[in-house]
Amino acid sequence: PYVMDPVMIATSGDRLVSDEAVNFLKSKLIPTATVITPNRSEAEVLADMSIDCESDITTAANRILQDLGPQVVIIKGGHIGEDATDYAFTKDGDMHTWTSPKYDTVHTHGTGCTFSAVIT
Repeated sequence: PYVMDPVMIATSGDRLVSDEAVNFLKSKLIPTATVITPNRSEAEVLADMSIDCESDITTAANRILQDLGPQVVIIKGGHIGEDATDYAFTKDGDMHTWTSPKYDTVHTHGTGCTFSAVIT
């Protein structure tokens, strides 16, 4: 399995790559991935939509699955609501969530990359 964390946008909202790089990810890398693990901002770019609530997460994940081709999308949703919730969607239509308390700290840099490495 190929697990990909499409690091494009930092949690702060800062864009980390060019439009050309995003297009390359969408057309060449993501279609070959088994699992992708975007954060909310990255999922917005990949699905070409805004994510403002939980139902938007489902819509975005389904767009990514249908349009870009991975088998599983895990949207790291620690940025919506009071708790930190990750949402996993499969091409077969299954959905799973994992929720834990959200911690107010500045020491979260790299946690998404670590998450992707662990599920590899």
